[in-house]
Amino acid sequence: MLSILLNTTDLKKEFESAHWVQIVAITPSDTIYIALLNVWITDNYQSIQQVIIYFEESRIIKLYKNIQEKEIRWKCIFSLENGQYWLGSGYSSFNSGAKLALFKEDQLLTSRIFNKGYSTEINKIENGNNGSILINGNWYQCVPAGGHDDFWPERWQTKISKEGLDFIEVENPVIKQSYFSSSVLDSNNENFYVLENHGISKYLNEGEIIWNQGLGHFGLEGLMPLNKIVPYYKVHNGITVHDGVWFSGIDYTNSDRSVEDPLFGRVTVCGTILSFNHILYDFPEIYKIHTIVSGIDSDCLLIGETLRIGEGTGLFLLHVHFSNGVFSTNIKYLNCNGDDLQLSVSDSPSFQERYLDIKGVYPQSSSLEDLNEIIIFGNVNYLRNRDNGMVWSVKIDTVFE
Repeated sequence: MLSILLNTTDLKKEFESAHWVQIVAITPSDTIYIALLNVWITDNYQSIQQVIIYFEESRIIKLYKNIQEKEIRWKCIFSLENGQYWLGSGYSSFNSGAKLALFKEDQLLTSRIFNKGYSTEINKIENGNNGSILINGNWYQCVPAGGHDDFWPERWQTKISKEGLDFIEVENPVIKQSYFSSSVLDSNNENFYVLENHGISKYLNEGEIIWNQGLGHFGLEGLMPLNKIVPYYKVHNGITVHDGVWFSGIDYTNSDRSVEDPLFGRVTVCGTILSFNHILYDFPEIYKIHTIVSGIDSDCLLIGETLRIGEGTGLFLLHVHFSNGVFSTNIKYLNCNGDDLQLSVSDSPSFQERYLDIKGVYPQSSSLEDLNEIIIFGNVNYLRNRDNGMVWSVKIDTVFE
């Protein structure tokens, strides 16, 4: 049986007289987590103060307040080594664009302005290939609409170096494992797997591609984007071997009213796609998988969100085990309480018109057998009581063998 214990840190209690405390974004950095917070002094938007908090697991270890700049509202964060981190802003009329700034603790090291068009903003900063940093944002195109104007977002991307300079692409780069921002090494150390081109690719260490498997129909691959791959292990003749990867993602092909379906399965070492979505049919409330922790014997732990439209959201932990041709499952739900903003552990889902805005899910081990804690960062919303930042420590009191 899957047994878990739950501990909650309400960030509002860490700030005296705060009206709300909202987690804007979170980024892992070595053994800590760096969070960008909005501290609402009153319910007036103009009262927001932005701060940086360093977490060790779910404990606050440092707080920095001197990151605010004139007419700047930070929207995203991305960490580098040695405690440095990038912040990306929304549009600033003072700067005539969006600002990208590199900090160490609360000291500004360097910055630059991006102006790609009207109301340029930076929404996400992430690892790019070949050691680059990928900046994602929007600008807004004016579309005349009779008596008023509509503004439609247009996406933009650019690559920079870790120092903030324009990234110079190398012609015909060597496609080795280090080229990709994330990958999964095969057990023979001669091949590796990566997410790319709306699917999963397998490469030789020398850079030659072996296969690429997309999950969508031809021409519609973007309707089934993947967000996570982890190793798939199984026991063969008493020995644990690596046979491809588990994957999770989003399936928009049958979505209704913009509510997507979860995507779950594996790709074998030979490139055969095996969909395990049927396993989720017994749990119709599951709608998003945030991460996967792989076990050593054809098993894994799925961690994600539940949803019942019009009633609320929650969290789940689902252990999936494949043995003798049969899947077995064991699930626990983290449901919102009806009388406060806390979560509680249950064997069945329930919804209390509370909605979660999950910012990060971080298992404290990549191996299911060694997993004893999961740290989850997010906000809880209930009617007008919005953006209540929480940190949940989920203790795993189960031995996976």
